Amino acid sequence: MIYKSLFIQVLFRVVLILANAVAFSWVLVSTTNWYSIVTLGVILIIQAWLLVNYLNRTNRIMGDFIQRLREKESTSRSLLEIESGPFQQFNQILHEINGLIQEARIEKENQFLYLQYIIEHVGIGLIAFDDTGKINLINKAALDLFQFNELKHIKNLNLVREGMDQFLRGLKPEQQQLMKANISGSIIQLSVKASEFKIHDRWIKLVSFQDIKGELDQKELESWQKLIRVLAHEIMNSITPINTLTETMLKQNRQHEEAVRQWQGGSDYFDNMMDGLHLIRERGSGLIDFVQKYRDLSKLPTPNFIDVNLNILLGGIGRLFSKDMEEKGITFSTTICPENLTLNADRKLIEQVLINLVRNAIEALSERQGGQIKILAEKDKDAIRIRVVDNGPGIPESIIDQVFIPFFTTKEEGSGIGLSLSRQIMRLHQGTIDIQSIPSVETNIVLNF
Repeated sequence: MIYKSLFIQVLFRVVLILANAVAFSWVLVSTTNWYSIVTLGVILIIQAWLLVNYLNRTNRIMGDFIQRLREKESTSRSLLEIESGPFQQFNQILHEINGLIQEARIEKENQFLYLQYIIEHVGIGLIAFDDTGKINLINKAALDLFQFNELKHIKNLNLVREGMDQFLRGLKPEQQQLMKANISGSIIQLSVKASEFKIHDRWIKLVSFQDIKGELDQKELESWQKLIRVLAHEIMNSITPINTLTETMLKQNRQHEEAVRQWQGGSDYFDNMMDGLHLIRERGSGLIDFVQKYRDLSKLPTPNFIDVNLNILLGGIGRLFSKDMEEKGITFSTTICPENLTLNADRKLIEQVLINLVRNAIEALSERQGGQIKILAEKDKDAIRIRVVDNGPGIPESIIDQVFIPFFTTKEEGSGIGLSLSRQIMRLHQGTIDIQSIPSVETNIVLNF
């Protein structure tokens, strides 16, 4: 309809111009009336100018429409200026087109914001960078993981792990690798996966980082628990009959002591036999006690969560070891921020963790002058962190990854279950336990809730 209207308008103007041109030619040839000639000439020029202007008006409207689209501005204002006339329908069509474009633009912006929201709230760290190493996208999880406020280039990640920029550049699409990184003194295990895509003429590499240390620790702990259960079952099944049989032999020998002595022809043999049976019974009982003790690693109770006042809890820990620390010349202090800080946890289990850690610190400081033990509790946003710090000899870097392994100990009379038990208790609280140690300076054990 709009094209028919425009055609009629143009045709009508052309016909008028032709008619006026014919009249102008006839007057020019047949008469010398300059007034008529000039009048018709001026009218012809005006008609030609109006036709050109009429045609250019369409171009101006389309040009303005396209320019505003290019500049991402709304075109509704300029379109609504035309409210009547032959271009009214043309204006309405452009207005409809503008509405569709605005809807598509808003939809695109909403999708972008939605994508940004997902990227910011996903728990996996994401970093996208180009061929130069410039970071085009990084989410909050990645910044929190590597403890940066902002990150512009992947070379800055070399502060976390030497040569990390080259490691990331060398990742192939869909390739997944494991890597370790040192974050503020804590070693974390990362699963790293890369993918590549092209935007215009640039290749972008997207790398995801997932901290799997917790999952690995959990799997390791479950494996140790299964092993302990199997060993405990087999040992108990073997030792219990031996102990029972030994007790029976001791009882029978005591009842028939005279007959046995006469039968053996002397008392030395009987005494040696009785000593041997006593030794077998003692070692068997000791082994049973040993197994029962390590069964605790696989039989922890379900936590009973209550609000625990940390000021009261830590004060009780200090009083429990006050005499021992006083004898060894160890100073003890607690810092709680805020002072009324409470922790939703199982009081008995968390108290056991702190007792294990403070006892270890006291033993580490037993031969050190000026020993200090500090417990610091603080709230960081929604998380609560408790640190047990001592200035003892520390833990060598070569064995720091092994201290949570059941039965591993560096002490002559240590059992090797204290830290393993502590880690399992923290797991039951959906928390973690980390160790940061500088030999001969300090050891910092952090409980994260």
